[in-house]
Amino acid sequence: MGLYIFFDAAATVSGDLQLNTKGDIGLASTSETQYQAANFWLRTDHGGYAAATEVGANLGEYIGSRNSEETLNDIKEQVFDTLVKNLFYPEDIRVETAPIDLDEILIAIEIAGEYLDEDAELLDITPRIVAYTFPYIEGEISAV
Repeated sequence: MGLYIFFDAAATVSGDLQLNTKGDIGLASTSETQYQAANFWLRTDHGGYAAATEVGANLGEYIGSRNSEETLNDIKEQVFDTLVKNLFYPEDIRVETAPIDLDEILIAIEIAGEYLDEDAELLDITPRIVAYTFPYIEGEISAV
């Protein structure tokens, strides 16, 4: 299990900065920082972030793809590889994909690991499951 010690500005799921009670930009916990980073990577395609064009899981390349078992497996592998290459230890990530409609898939990610707080104390964190739906896969649902 990996030990994560990074902190970043607090942000919403859509990327808007959050303010603390004093009106300053808030500080996210280490677990929130990792979650925010994963969310950013999954919602970004290569070239979509001008400061670093290689950032992103590049899931937009599946727009127009057939909603098949092969596509679901490719997306699952791409999400896992991207998150492990850039953010997490392999044992801290589990990715599942499933068709939920003719043109929509579900991507569920379980995020685990050990996290330190601002005082270098180990936090008691329950693994978190984050789910995303992507309504742009075309074609028929195939048995998975």
